[in-house]
Amino acid sequence: MENLYELTEGQLSIMVTNTGKQIQVLWEGKSNERNPSQFLKPFFNRIFESSKSLKLPIVMDFKKFQYMNSSTVTPIVQMLEYAKRENVALTFLYDNNRTWQELNFQAMKIFESEHPPIRIIEK
Repeated sequence: MENLYELTEGQLSIMVTNTGKQIQVLWEGKSNERNPSQFLKPFFNRIFESSKSLKLPIVMDFKKFQYMNSSTVTPIVQMLEYAKRENVALTFLYDNNRTWQELNFQAMKIFESEHPPIRIIEK
């Protein structure tokens, strides 16, 4: 397992790791910034570049993520749209015991597809 890079912004921490089988993106803390797109979009672009160059799928693990405001939903949805458009395999893992995660990620299931494989999975 190789740590690639990380993002820390306010109370939010995102660690990106190459497991050899996937690009693992672990979300922790809280995202309550007013305009998280400013730092999330360039960070997501970097993740997509790593996925393409290493030819590995992306797994976003939100299970330890404590909170996100509505401003954070937009760049996450845009990431799903990009993955679908650019044929990038992407999986979201979330904790369905956290009500806010269940509500947000259930709504995002409309982006699930077979090709590219986009999955939103409760754990």
